[in-house]
Amino acid sequence: MAAKHFQSPEAKSTKLVIPIILIYRKLRLRYKALTVSGFIILPMIAGMLYSHRFLNGLLEKGWLPHTHIPGTPDAVLLHTGLMLILLGFTYQALRRPPFTSKATEN
Repeated sequence: MAAKHFQSPEAKSTKLVIPIILIYRKLRLRYKALTVSGFIILPMIAGMLYSHRFLNGLLEKGWLPHTHIPGTPDAVLLHTGLMLILLGFTYQALRRPPFTSKATEN
């Protein structure tokens, strides 16, 4: 029977650290707090504008407003289906481990 691989407690704890904190510690920028918060906040703003302006605008104009599932317009179901199809196309790429180099390991 093969011996189990031993990991120090420090190695185990670094796997549990939130990725945002790891990124913050590794950045060598002057305004790293602003950079990290920008990468957190800007996608949320873009998502809100997309969903509130674009999808709700389509529903207000009467594009696929009928509901086959109670409370969910067909436009939202179509959008969700398209996103699942895109996820299916990129599934293999998402499962690959991220790019690592000697510089990012420390």
